[in-house]
Amino acid sequence: MPVLYLSAPARGIVDARHPLPDAFNRYFEGSAAVPKKYTFLAFTNPVEGKEDEFNQWYDEHHVIDVLNVPGHVSARRFRLSPTQFQFNTVTPTHRYLALYDIETDDIQGTLQEIVNRAGGADMVMIDAIDMSTLSAPVYEEITPTILAKDVLRPRRA
Repeated sequence: MPVLYLSAPARGIVDARHPLPDAFNRYFEGSAAVPKKYTFLAFTNPVEGKEDEFNQWYDEHHVIDVLNVPGHVSARRFRLSPTQFQFNTVTPTHRYLALYDIETDDIQGTLQEIVNRAGGADMVMIDAIDMSTLSAPVYEEITPTILAKDVLRPRRA
């Protein structure tokens, strides 16, 4: 895999004349010295009539249980907004989303540990979550975070 260098003066434009520190280059080279980063997305729905119980359990128990699985570093939850992007071609079917950031060299092992714990004392499940609608894809990070303030430019004509 080629190594990319991002120029600080050029605000994110690829430029080999201004290399960043080795840690950034190892990120792009996929060095074993830097664990891979993933985002685990849990799209969920509550069982009809149990939304309050679902949210209380998720916030007070489930997020904490998942964060105790090795490799998990942070979590955030979201509720579907009534305002959606006009170019969506599919109507969203999940009302809630939890994002879990994971750093590990063994994503399969990390995910298996969630399965091992689910339903036991370390990850109590409740009947307020509609497991028949669960969608939980995992995405591997392919670029570091890019901040808008670092790439601002005038609008193009």
